[in-house]
Amino acid sequence: MPRYVDDLETPRVVALILQRLAPPPDQRPRLERALNLSFHFGGLMLVTQPDGRRERIVASGFPDEVGPLLDRLPRTSGTREMAVDLPDPFEEVVYSYARRFRREEAEKRA
Repeated sequence: MPRYVDDLETPRVVALILQRLAPPPDQRPRLERALNLSFHFGGLMLVTQPDGRRERIVASGFPDEVGPLLDRLPRTSGTREMAVDLPDPFEEVVYSYARRFRREEAEKRA
């Protein structure tokens, strides 16, 4: 598993969604990050921690797996900086965009 969020491989389906959405350049990194996290960790709890200019992946899993791990960590400034995320399951994200794309195509034909 990659140690940093920006080391996650962008899957082809994510690249296709980004290509179709064509977000403005200033929004693309945030959207790509969200889609990648959904693809790799959708439905799981993800814990990250700042590490210089990067986000280190500390833990991922179901809440009943990650919660006890977090409870055992010492309360230091490093643990206070951790972020907990719960990305949407990727299937839901894909279906949402697919519905949007179909609706846009139908509007173009009308």
